[in-house]
Amino acid sequence: EDPESRLNSLIEAYSPIPTGIESIDALLGGGLIPTQFTLLSANSGGGKSLMLANIGANYAQAGYDVVYLSLELEASMIFLRLASIISGMDASNWKAHIPEISAGILKNKNNNGSYLLKRLPQGSTATDILSYLSYYEMEYDKRPDVILIDYLDLMHPNGGVKNIGVHEQDKQKAEEVVEIL
Repeated sequence: EDPESRLNSLIEAYSPIPTGIESIDALLGGGLIPTQFTLLSANSGGGKSLMLANIGANYAQAGYDVVYLSLELEASMIFLRLASIISGMDASNWKAHIPEISAGILKNKNNNGSYLLKRLPQGSTATDILSYLSYYEMEYDKRPDVILIDYLDLMHPNGGVKNIGVHEQDKQKAEEVVEIL
């Protein structure tokens, strides 16, 4: 009955939130849309995990609560990358700069959101992710603002792999992840 009011009510819900990476924000029309599933794809070794760590760090520094779920890298490896990103120190020489990196992390901690790293086993499903998010909500009394999943190829569909092709499996996994958002 009132399409103008309905459209106006959608402005906030569909306004992009910048990732803090100008080239990606330009491609996405300003950033990521809340509650929207966005898939980043690249060849093996193409920097997907590093890009997700950067996006997560930028969102946490902007005040959002971020959960990074890794089915590939150990949480300690992601933490080293994240420590380098947040502190601005070179990750290749981290052992010689532990006090400076620690100070950089603590300096950025006080007025920001949160960034939680969680390692899930390869073969986890959307149901496993939903289960972890339920635990997170009970533990922290809130839902995360941003959920990063690294990465879809290492997940299984809820019903298992069966005798379906990779494309169909990826389609099922993506659809199942969308449902938990």
